Amino acid sequence: MSRAADALFRQTLERLERENRLRATEQAIVGRPGRLRVGDREVLDLCSNDYLGLSASPKIAEAASNAALSEGTGSGASRLVTGTRSSHLLLEEETARWLGCGAALFFSSGYHANVGVLDALAGPGDLIVSDEFNHASIIDGCRLSGARTLIYPHLDAGEADRLLSTPVSGRRVLVTESLFSMHGDAAPLEELADAAQRRDAVLVLDEAHAVGVVGEEGRGLAARMGLAGRVDVLIGTFGKAAGVFGAFAAGSDLMRAFLVNRARTFVFTTSPPPPIVAACRESVRAMRAASDLRERLQSNVRALREGLADLGFAVQREGNHIIPLVFGDEQAAIRASEILLDNGVMVRAIRPPSVPAGASRLRITGHAAHGPDDLRAALAAFENVAREPGLTSSTADGSKAG
Repeated sequence: MSRAADALFRQTLERLERENRLRATEQAIVGRPGRLRVGDREVLDLCSNDYLGLSASPKIAEAASNAALSEGTGSGASRLVTGTRSSHLLLEEETARWLGCGAALFFSSGYHANVGVLDALAGPGDLIVSDEFNHASIIDGCRLSGARTLIYPHLDAGEADRLLSTPVSGRRVLVTESLFSMHGDAAPLEELADAAQRRDAVLVLDEAHAVGVVGEEGRGLAARMGLAGRVDVLIGTFGKAAGVFGAFAAGSDLMRAFLVNRARTFVFTTSPPPPIVAACRESVRAMRAASDLRERLQSNVRALREGLADLGFAVQREGNHIIPLVFGDEQAAIRASEILLDNGVMVRAIRPPSVPAGASRLRITGHAAHGPDDLRAALAAFENVAREPGLTSSTADGSKAG
């Protein structure tokens, strides 16, 4: 290693450690649904995005296994060379039918989808208007596009409308998450759709934390609100409630053809392998049929929110399946996470740069796989956090990335 590289790596890591922002990849193996194995211990999972417990589905695992045996483990090339299989096209068709739209395009990840879509839609001379708390992949997509990007205050549709009226020589794009990954709050979709229509803007909606969980057959927040037809590009993921990997952009046939030709993260990357594609297709079927799991998830979320509020945490009693406990200070969030793990519950401390300075938190996620005894055990662990001197949560917030 060169002296320059050694100094760069060492100095950066030492600074992060001083700031309580040093991160490491720590092994946590998915065991039974709703649980993780950490070392030789099984703990409750209250931090992953496996909301429905489908990552442990035997049917989805069987679909992946059968595809590996029949089609192999790799696709061999990008989609535009030799990497498109019939399974890719069938997955995209099934995803489009599920969402009630014309077409869908499969991406390797939600990050690939957001960066690729925004870079394809906008460039120098164009305007992107984006919520201040949008996910890091949206932020990076805006940056890489080269378009002028204006940021509106979180959930402020009026300001989004005003910014969209900014004079611009090219096109306008409005982008938002539907359910925000660090807050769990919902975008004012009807007002934003009105603003996009009024300003002749392309509306891009990231439903990563809503698909599978929200609405009939888990079609997402826009569908539940009757607004799906007003979204130009709907981005969803197979790596969260679906329990697999990958993502999609859904919309019209023209949208799909446009992205096939212009989305660099689609064109210039190796095609997702057949086992993943088969697993995703099976997960679509599982999500469509998972009304009982969605009901159980919402029941568990209500119980968690009520219990946390009763313990004195700054938590709304009604809300979605992402529950933020904002401590502000990095060390406080780390300490709260340590107490929970000591008591058999996994909730990671979320620190900068995932959130801004002063907004460190625990990001709690509800899971359909948990039963009443699990919820009681989880709340008993949080009671120990509440008893720790100096560990109080706040409603103050300031996230910019998930």
